[in-house]
This record gives sequence, structure tokens and C-alpha cells, in this order.
Amino acid sequence: MRHQDMQMAKGVDYALRLRVGAVIRRLGSLLDLYAIAPKAQLKRLHDALTKTYVGLDPTLPMEGSHLAR
Repeated sequence: MRHQDMQMAKGVDYALRLRVGAVIRRLGSLLDLYAIAPKAQLKRLHDALTKTYVGLDPTLPMEGSHLAR
């Protein structure tokens, strides 16, 4: 799938409607990593997060550095 064909707002809407922090974090992380989402969409995801820290991959040990955003 090409990122030009993605409907970013719709994907963010789906993630926010699910109200699952892991989904919101993972989507936001991927969109930020590959720089394929407008800042407004990333802000919507960021505003929905809680202050807790959850690893993106629960199979990895909870040690080492982390990126708070």
C-alpha cells in the first residue's frame, strides 16, 4: 500500500474510536517514524494518550531507553 493512498484522518478516527491505548500509541509511532501523517493527526493521537508508559512491543523486556512522545 502506498502512503499516498491512505486516508489518514479515517485511520486516526478508527484508532480513537477504539479507545485502546496500545493501538493509539502504535499507530502514532508508525506515522511519526515514517513521517506520513500531518501534524494535526499526530496531535489528535497524542492528546488521547494517558501519562502511563507502555512498550510498543510487549514481548521485549521493559529495559533500556524510551521515547516519551
